[in-house]
Amino acid sequence: MSPFVRSTKARRPRLAPEPAWPLRLARALRRREIVADAVRYRERRPETLPRALSRYARTLRVYRVQFPHGEPMRIRATHRRLYDDLAALDLGPGRLTLYQMCDELLRPGMRVLDLAAGTGGPAAWIARRVGPSGAVVALERDSESVRFARRRYTPPGVNQHVAFEIGHLEALAGELDASFDAAFAVHAVRTGDDADAVMRELLRLVAPGGWILAAAPATVPPPTPGAGDDTIEPRTLRPDELAQLLAPADRVDVLSKAVGQPAVVLARLAEPRLEPPMPTKDADL
Repeated sequence: MSPFVRSTKARRPRLAPEPAWPLRLARALRRREIVADAVRYRERRPETLPRALSRYARTLRVYRVQFPHGEPMRIRATHRRLYDDLAALDLGPGRLTLYQMCDELLRPGMRVLDLAAGTGGPAAWIARRVGPSGAVVALERDSESVRFARRRYTPPGVNQHVAFEIGHLEALAGELDASFDAAFAVHAVRTGDDADAVMRELLRLVAPGGWILAAAPATVPPPTPGAGDDTIEPRTLRPDELAQLLAPADRVDVLSKAVGQPAVVLARLAEPRLEPPMPTKDADL
């Protein structure tokens, strides 16, 4: 049959394309909306957080966050950037359980350092424990995590005694010796860091009688494809390695270790020993 001859075979009528809005509506209805302290998290994809963060996932978990005050922001959850309001629902309490080990040690009026504070949930919990008479300094190298923490946990008139700052050890150079009553270093030793230098700085900053909680993961999850962030992954350390970093014989009074995932060490800095006064010549007479 010549290609120039029109076929007499009846053609099926083309169906009109379905409108896009019902499909968009159906996808939107499958997305969860999570509300925590009047902060609304709206999922951008209908996928569970554990699946999105699994080693087989090829996408990020993306949320649109609406705060009670100010403009909304877009956040990206990755293995290295977990948000406590979301992780508590899908992955369990996460890092906060490590901080809660020291619940009975926190007192109102304490000044506490949180090194590698992440997205700020544990630092806000510490701030509630030490109260307005205390203070919390939370340092994190990831600028997106700090930006979120400031908006989520320090809205106008709330938690003004906690400061979220971008940085690591270099940000503590101006702090005086023994200027903190306690320090948390949960996954604070990162790849490329001098682990001895990190712990020496913590021992310098915490006052005698204070304490340090340090934790390091036994394994590190693979990087999330397409994350696009420059967050440095935590360094793996065994419990004995972590304890050795915090155990100068003349500084540590009490040292406890927890073996597991992650490795956890709690060290209390020794109080200075008071020497008896030397007798004077007048006392000898």
